[in-house]
Amino acid sequence: HIAVPNTAALIAFQVATGARIGELALLRWWMIVDDLGVIVMPGTKSETSFRLVPIQDVLRPWIAELRKLACRDGGALDREAMVFP
Repeated sequence: HIAVPNTAALIAFQVATGARIGELALLRWWMIVDDLGVIVMPGTKSETSFRLVPIQDVLRPWIAELRKLACRDGGALDREAMVFP
């Protein structure tokens, strides 16, 4: 079970990426590669299973909002932290 402060963001990620809840539960900030415009979506069957998913434009505001939530203490973004803690 994931406790998500912004359920709408989780739903937006599901719709825009086609990811399952289990995949989003494993998603870390380093997996969102803005420079390349992709998300390295972790697999749930093995540690080496993953896929590259393009970042849809509709997802960018949600990513920005989640980043603000992750850095609300004013600190730097922990790239190892979970996107949906």
